[in-house]
Amino acid sequence: MKKSEIRGALFALAAASLGAISAQAQITPTPVCEAQPVAEELFGQRFGALTFRGGLHLSPATIEFGGVSGLDVQLAAPMGDALLAVSDRGYAVNINTTVTDGRLVAAQCTQQPLIDVDGAPVG
Repeated sequence: MKKSEIRGALFALAAASLGAISAQAQITPTPVCEAQPVAEELFGQRFGALTFRGGLHLSPATIEFGGVSGLDVQLAAPMGDALLAVSDRGYAVNINTTVTDGRLVAAQCTQQPLIDVDGAPVG
């Protein structure tokens, strides 16, 4: 299996897990990190075709946060721009971003256990 196929399968699992979890009222996403703006002096600088709009340092608020990989950017998601990732510990991590006047200023991080088709946590 190619890396892109594995990544696609993980995102499909995370997306399905998030959908299944939202249908189960008893499981609530857990806040897992705090975000602090960084490198504000770079705002507006161009790096090739890219323009720096902000950076955030994510600090864990719980020991369960970390090992995040495979970030998928979801522009104009139902609750605003977001990043979806999968953690090494079996969680789907959702990072909702806040942009003010074109500047990335904040983020809220939550995570939920990845679940299988029967609703049981994976891992």
